Formats: sequence, structure tokens, C-alpha cells
Amino acid sequence: METPTRRAPSDQHKHETPVKFGSAKFTNFKRFTDLRIEGLPSSARLVVITGPNGSGKSAVFEGFNWYRRTSGGWGKTIDPAYFPKTDADGAPSASHQVKVEFHEGEPPDQAARRRSFWIRSAYRHEPDFNATQLRRQTPALDDAGLEKLIEVEQTVRKNYERLASLILQSVFDPSNDEKRIVDFREEHIGQIQKTMEAVFGVLILQSPGDPLEDGTFFFDKGSASRFHYKNLSAGEKAAFDLILDFHIRAETYNDTVFCIDEPELHLGSRVQARLLGRLFEEMPAGCQLWVATHSLGMMRQAVELHRQNPEEVFFLDTAEADFDGPTTLSPIAPDRNFWRRVLDVALDDLAGLMAPSQVVLCEGTNPGTGFDASVYRMVFAQEHPDVEFLSVGNSSEVKRDRAGVASAIEVIAPGTKIYRLVDRDEHSDDEITLLQKQEVRVLSRRNIECYLLADDVLKRLCEAAGHSDGLSDLIRCRDEAVQDAVARNGRAADDFKSARGAVQVFAQKELGLRQSGSNADEFLRGHVAPLMVGTASFAELREDVFG
Repeated sequence: METPTRRAPSDQHKHETPVKFGSAKFTNFKRFTDLRIEGLPSSARLVVITGPNGSGKSAVFEGFNWYRRTSGGWGKTIDPAYFPKTDADGAPSASHQVKVEFHEGEPPDQAARRRSFWIRSAYRHEPDFNATQLRRQTPALDDAGLEKLIEVEQTVRKNYERLASLILQSVFDPSNDEKRIVDFREEHIGQIQKTMEAVFGVLILQSPGDPLEDGTFFFDKGSASRFHYKNLSAGEKAAFDLILDFHIRAETYNDTVFCIDEPELHLGSRVQARLLGRLFEEMPAGCQLWVATHSLGMMRQAVELHRQNPEEVFFLDTAEADFDGPTTLSPIAPDRNFWRRVLDVALDDLAGLMAPSQVVLCEGTNPGTGFDASVYRMVFAQEHPDVEFLSVGNSSEVKRDRAGVASAIEVIAPGTKIYRLVDRDEHSDDEITLLQKQEVRVLSRRNIECYLLADDVLKRLCEAAGHSDGLSDLIRCRDEAVQDAVARNGRAADDFKSARGAVQVFAQKELGLRQSGSNADEFLRGHVAPLMVGTASFAELREDVFG
């Protein structure tokens, strides 16, 4: 029997060392003629591959498995009907290569190469087991894993025997003589219990039973005690399998890319989210977690983790990749377009019925698609992809929602939060205080143009056009247009809306911008709004809109 190394408590699993994996190249491998994955920084801890069925997600993991087996000394048996990417004439290609580049260089020895990846397939199913004898298990780093990722995995029994071996070894370790039974139990299954409770709530691992009589796992579930492993649901078994395997291997595989194909199998969306969150949280230092998924629950949690850890969570999308020729996959931002593709894959025809988490009713002359709403969508597409903005009329119509948009949304999507947003315009401080009490948000500047045409955004515009030296002239052009509107029409001195046309003309003539919009609205919406992201004006607008 193998005696696994004891795992450290989860609070020691800090993420202070850079992970090794940085990029990969696949040549003539399964679905890929020539695929490159690049652009992953050493800070990456979670990588999510998304895309429709048959788009190549699992084939990426098959390539990693190929690298692990060939570089780890196990070799590979080429199945001409499975592994090769066929040439144009239909004959299997003779060249199959997977090259992996690491941030810290090639792993120095065979053990390190074997440790570099650990991969779980989508075919995980062990409905029942009872171990009446303990068998010697292959040491973790000598475990070759699957030949192909279409093979059925049954790892729960193996990990049961590894855990029983560890417990037996610890009983006779003199250093444990002074430990209480409760501490002994906490050391060996305490972290698994905490993870199971966090994922399922009422389902808690109780004990591994008697390995020589009823050798299986028992659980507490609600009012039931010693709930036999075989009575768990398919989803509970699937999640427990991953959690157990993760905890058993986490000490030995401590500089590893953990890959899980479709971790959401048999799980409801809320459990999917909790499982991904716990695996991300408990990952050992120096490791990455890769998941291939098109599950809505997994994706929602991954996007939330990205918001909280933008330098550690990355997405690869295979939806539009053409693997019949050279293709490069690089991390993409989980913006509005990405989220819509995820919904299309996860929900198919129901994607259009998915309600956003928030709807902001704002000013605008064209119901639903007004200028203000389109700008808000553009600038907040990446940070808030599940927030929708709707133009519903002038300030008065937004405040009172005369069109009844909020009421309609509350009926159709009762879980969606609805907010109202109006321009500052001529509102007094007392009016703003009253509006805020009525849950109406008010911009701190006169209107949306005051953010779009602010100095820091115009600086970005000049830099993007390659004319940084033109900033002072552009600001003067804007200010003169505003002053002229004040003199001729009595417009307010802080109303940049009157400078829209002048700024567009200056940008086209003096900065040389072409195809930047046929009118001022299109210029501001399509060309200027994206440049606002990351500026101080953007930060102020975000505070005004979201609080």
C-alpha cells in the first residue's frame, strides 16, 4: 500500500510562488493542426476553457495528458482512430507533438515532469464500492493516469485505500502519542469535511468505516447518520470524487496544473459555483486549476472570481477558433459579448430569456437603445457584463418610470434589481438628496458628455491617434465650443454636450482619425467611450452609477 504524504491544513495553501505553465503548442494532434496557447502570466491560478460541444476543449487536456505521459517516462500508444489530426487526404498524420513552455524553465527531472499535470476526464463514475482488504496503491507520482480521456475513471476506491493507509501509518507514529482522537480525526478528514459542508451544506463526511469489513465512506446527511456512499446522488458522488482526489493528491502534486474536464457533471448550478470556488480557494501554492466547461453555474462563478482576482483568473474561448489551420488561443476578457456567447452555448434558445442581475433605467430619447444607455453598456461591458441599461425618456420619465418598464421587469424577472439614473443637469443639492432617498441615482457631472469629453479622456484620444502634442489644442477647441454655446444659446458653462460636434471635427481633421463615426453620437459611442475605461473620469462614473 502507498502511504501518502500528509496534507497541510488549507490555511497554509497560500499562492505565493509562480506557477510553471505559461504556453503550449500542439501540432497535428487530435482536433488541432497547429494550435498555440499563449499569453498566460505566472500569476494565473484559474484558467477556464469555454466553447460549444466539439470545439476542442477536451482535446487541449488530451494534449496535456500526452505531454505528461511522454515526458514522464510512460510513453503513449498512438491510436490512429483517435489521437491524430488527419491530413487533407484523410490519412492519419505521422507527426504528433505537444510542446509546453514553463515560466521557470523545463521541469528538471522525471518526477517533476510527472508532477507538472494531473488530469481528470469527464467520464468519472463509481456508483458503489466496499473494500474488504487494503491493496497496495501505486505511489502518486508513479500513477500514469488514463491513456485516453474517454476512458472511465474510478478513483474513489483507490483514494479510499490511500487514505486508510495514511491513517494506519499515523496510528503507529510515536509523534502522535499525545494527540486527542478529535485532533487525529481533524488532521485526516477535517479539511474534506469542511469542503463538503461548504459545497453541499447538509452532506458531511463522517468516517471511512472499517477498511476490513464495511470499507467505504459514510456521511451525515440531514437527520441520517452513517449514510452509505452508494446512497449518494450522482452529483454528490461526482463532487465528492473530485474533492477527495484533490485533497489526497494536493501535497504530492504541489507544483501542478490540475485539469478537470466538465467538473459540473450531475451538479446543479449553485453547487457547481460552490465547488469551483472551493477548489480555487484551496489550491496549493504554485499550482494552476484548468477547467473545461460550458456550464452556466461554473461560468458565473468564474466571472465572479475574475472580478475579485483579475490577475489570477483567465478565460480561453474556443467558440470561433478554426483548428483546420494555425490557430492561437489567448486570454480574453469576460465582457458582454463573451457572456452572450456563454449563454448561447449553455442555454441555446433560452439564452435570450436570461435576465440580467441588474437593470439601470437611464435617460435617452430612443426607448431601450438611446445614446446614454449604449455608452453605459460600452464602458461597463467588461466589469459588469450582466447589467443591462435601458433608455426610457427624459429625466422626469426616468424618475417616475411612466412607461412602466420597472413594473414589467419585476413581473418577468422578479430576481432582477432595478435602479434609476438621471443626469445632474440643474438639480439642486436638496433635490439630489431627496432623489437618493427615493433610490434614484444622480450623476455628479451635468451629463454623460461631461465624462466622455473630460481632459483625461481627450488625452487618451490624442494618444490613440498618435498626436499626444495635440491635447492642449483639443481642450481649447472643446472649451471654445462650450463658450460659444453659452454666449449664443444661454447653455450652462459646464455642459460639454454642446462641444460634441466640434470635438469630432477636430479629431478627424487635426488628429487624422478616419472612419470614427458618421456623426457625433457614433463618434462618442464607438470611438471615445472605449477610451474612457481606466481613467479617473471612468472611476467617478462607476461610483455614480453603481455606488
